[in-house]
Amino acid sequence: MTDIDTSAEAAADPGAVLQDETERRKGLITLEICFLAFIGVLVFAAFLEATSYSIVSSRTPFVIMVPLFALIVVQGYRLGKRREDSDFVTQLRRVCGGGHAHFSKVLSMCCWMVALMVLILIFGHLVGIAAFSFALMWWVAKEKFLLAACVAVGTTFALYVLFEIGFDVELYKGMIYRYFAGYRLF
Repeated sequence: MTDIDTSAEAAADPGAVLQDETERRKGLITLEICFLAFIGVLVFAAFLEATSYSIVSSRTPFVIMVPLFALIVVQGYRLGKRREDSDFVTQLRRVCGGGHAHFSKVLSMCCWMVALMVLILIFGHLVGIAAFSFALMWWVAKEKFLLAACVAVGTTFALYVLFEIGFDVELYKGMIYRYFAGYRLF
């Protein structure tokens, strides 16, 4: 099924289809601007946090974030040149009023990614990823409980075998584990 309406009404008024496509393009440009701003703020915050590390520890974050931030700036410049195509303020009002389905999907995905990050931070990689994949399959995809649980456990087991045993990389255990292991995090 496509987004373009090919019915008799659309054939009678081709301008309506063109106007819908223009509105869709404006909405997507607005979404891209918002998403780019969100990612830019996160990268900038991580960059500032990395400046507090010792130089040996901060090398990797700087090597990753400096080019990423440069790409964000370049993409922002490209979007700035197309800003007149987006009608940003009108589209933003429409989004805040709940009239933009694409934005709701993007916002939902961003919230799920933040939830994954929080789960990993608190419970560690293995428990966080298991809980996240189970939640996505059971609540969002509406799969059966047993299937969601089996896939979550299987995925977690595969990650454990791959990283802990295969690559000999210790995955993050989480704040709760670290607290009971004697680290004073708070």
